[in-house]
Amino acid sequence: MAGTIVIAAALTTGGVARASDRFVSRTGDDTGNACTSALAPCRTPAHAFAQSAPFDVIKVAKATYQGSVPVDVSTTIAIEGGWSPDFSVRDPARYRTTVGGIIEIRAGAGETIDLTLDGLTLSEPSPGVAAVRVNTLGDGEVHIMVAHCVLERNEYAIQADAYGTSTLELDVVDSRLVKNLVGMRIRGFDTGTLTARVTRSEMRSNSGGMSALRYDSSVVDLQVLDSLVRSNRSTGLVAGGPVNVTLTNTAISKNKSGGIRIDGSTVLTAVNTTITGNRTRAEAGGSGILIFLAASATLTNTIVWGNRATVTGLDDIQMLANAGTVSAAFSDIGARHTLGGTFVDGGGNISADPIVRGTVPRPRPGSPVIDTGTCAGAPVTDIDGDPRPTGPGCDMGADEVVP
Repeated sequence: MAGTIVIAAALTTGGVARASDRFVSRTGDDTGNACTSALAPCRTPAHAFAQSAPFDVIKVAKATYQGSVPVDVSTTIAIEGGWSPDFSVRDPARYRTTVGGIIEIRAGAGETIDLTLDGLTLSEPSPGVAAVRVNTLGDGEVHIMVAHCVLERNEYAIQADAYGTSTLELDVVDSRLVKNLVGMRIRGFDTGTLTARVTRSEMRSNSGGMSALRYDSSVVDLQVLDSLVRSNRSTGLVAGGPVNVTLTNTAISKNKSGGIRIDGSTVLTAVNTTITGNRTRAEAGGSGILIFLAASATLTNTIVWGNRATVTGLDDIQMLANAGTVSAAFSDIGARHTLGGTFVDGGGNISADPIVRGTVPRPRPGSPVIDTGTCAGAPVTDIDGDPRPTGPGCDMGADEVVP
């Protein structure tokens, strides 16, 4: 389907307070205020959080708010931006709510935090810090949902680290991470467990896209679904340590230092993914996918084509001497350089110009990837939510051509 990924903004009505609603407005006052009245709101999100109890919803009216919001006690809470000044209507696109300080979530031993950030613009906190920074320690637990948000012009948009035996779950949904130094960095240490899911989101024009790193005996899992990683000045996706990475209905394109780099026994699974138009100046190449240090990849219905290295020319998959195994089936793979490791042809593969164009790379009429993929194991919808298949067979790549 033509067009670009749209980050939808929910339109909600209702400024009538429930017992668990807290209200924040730039015209409000924090002094002696519990923030429970839309007619007498607080002035800062930090104060509203300090007054809150578990399961409260903090409603923040259109404005720019400076100051950090520390979340460091066990709670379940939501912070919603995009409210009109009188709290009667919610529309994040119309009533832009910007937080200029860091949202810092820290769960220590015995603490459990469930936080939802919805409809906020998070931009330009203090230099050297992240807009959203999450740390879990000891056996602490965090689940954070970042939904319908814009994270822009930060050092890090999102930085998440799991230590000790802790558990950290991060969901980024219908959001845009743009023009940051780094879009997202997740790391596991000790025996911590970190799971990150990026869904229907865009990571664009950052210096670095996203990275997932595993240290010690931790477990790190990254899942990217129906998303776009493009035009970052460094590599679109870096994973190592090892990390489990799953890409589904995702386009990785026009990144300036390669599309994907995996190492350290990382396992990459890509289904109906498009990796195209990435560039690198590195002598080692790997403009599409660079694989080394026992990393492995399984590609199904995936396009890896039209990636180029300054030194080696067309350069879609580069397997270095210490690479693991790459298995591909029903995929369109261009220039492949196998210096080591093993390539397994699972059948149904082609090597032909897929004729994909656009911000979300979409097959044009006559493309050889149309109807030539496999429907076995393919997602039932594409990157736009269109049904798959729409023709006699499933297409390769993230986009299913709608007749």
